[in-house]
Amino acid sequence: MDRRNSREKIISGEGEAFIQNDILEEILHKEEKKRVWDAVNRLKGQKKEVILLQYFGDFSQKEIAAMLKITPGNVKVLSYRAKKELKEYLTKEEGR
Repeated sequence: MDRRNSREKIISGEGEAFIQNDILEEILHKEEKKRVWDAVNRLKGQKKEVILLQYFGDFSQKEIAAMLKITPGNVKVLSYRAKKELKEYLTKEEGR
């Protein structure tokens, strides 16, 4: 079987549903990613810095504390408050 015939088999019939589902999942994933980034960008000051460093920079709370010249306890509080705000932004946006 040549490449064109195999491609046609994937696109037609049962394979078409799988391809459409994959495309739909990819679109939904991109939209969700954009919503999270938009919410993170709404955070202010050190809350935003902590979230970016912790989740996107993969730094520990101790490392973040040293970078921002604050205590690890303060990093923990900022992280908690930032996540709470993010949850509020994202759930509020879902209700629209």
